[in-house]
Amino acid sequence: MDKYKLLMGGDAFFNEDVDLSAFKADYFMFNMEFAYSDESCVLGKVPLVSLYDWKKLIPAQKIIVSLANNHLMDAGDEGFNSTIKYLTENNIAFFGAGTIENSFNNPHIEMIDGQKYAFLGYCTLGKYQSDINSVSFFEKERVLSDLKKCSLIAVDKIIVNMHWGVEESPKETQEQRNIGRWLIDHGVDIVIGHHPHCTQPYEIYKKRYIFYSLGNLYFSDFSVRAFRKTQDDIGIAYRKKQLSWNKKSIVVGMNNHKLSNVDVYKCDYTKKKLRTKKIKRNIESHYRISKFIMYYRKMKSLIVSNTFVEGKVVDVHFFVNEMRMFLKSRRKGKDIEK
Repeated sequence: MDKYKLLMGGDAFFNEDVDLSAFKADYFMFNMEFAYSDESCVLGKVPLVSLYDWKKLIPAQKIIVSLANNHLMDAGDEGFNSTIKYLTENNIAFFGAGTIENSFNNPHIEMIDGQKYAFLGYCTLGKYQSDINSVSFFEKERVLSDLKKCSLIAVDKIIVNMHWGVEESPKETQEQRNIGRWLIDHGVDIVIGHHPHCTQPYEIYKKRYIFYSLGNLYFSDFSVRAFRKTQDDIGIAYRKKQLSWNKKSIVVGMNNHKLSNVDVYKCDYTKKKLRTKKIKRNIESHYRISKFIMYYRKMKSLIVSNTFVEGKVVDVHFFVNEMRMFLKSRRKGKDIEK
């Protein structure tokens, strides 16, 4: 891969070494989807925490991370504070979470090759917050206020990170399309999507890119205690083995300020070694086929991750809980976020 002024990647969860040396950039941005902590306190969901020192993995002069996701607050205020401490001590820029008083650290401004870039992040999946800190959830009034700040300080480029969509789905939702195009209509230059943990199509709308999901930049396998009902409850073992579609992603490169010159790379680390290839054709998927693929992926992931483990053929408690979650989501008419 060529060296870029700015590279933009997708979701990342680090708890082990991985070779990312193929990426070469002055500035590297991605979604940090975990709390830098050793213990979670969140109830009723799958927590992602890690104390792995991951900065050494990213070959860039400056790292920029979005914190606007559904896992940053998995260790509460203590995890939030330790995450901010780690980022600050390692000179890693961040945006998309904080307090109302600091506008959830939106926008973060960087001077890149003589131009002023604004980075903003929002989450559509719910309000992940404590009494003090919060992820920046998507509300149009909030976004418009942040964009007005960008205008007042005369930024040259606005890049918005959106945490949205449905996990394991190769197709964007109508809500993603509506929000992405609304952002472009209101002055955003590039929209970077994440959360589905697999790639989705991108589109060029009014000569601006909307990447609906870049997929996983890198996501480690994990096994955690999840869905706890109280702090004393040990919960249910939740295991996630990353399968082939979770190990493929899109990385977006900019080497000058012309939005028409964005380079798109297909990345794959299924064989432990990251491989990249520049692509010129969009990734499209028919809606009905995509829905079938999504359910197939979810089922295969559950089976592969939770059979023949810890001396058990099948972890019955896990599958009972998954059925409970599925029925709950059907009653509500949408997927339950984990």
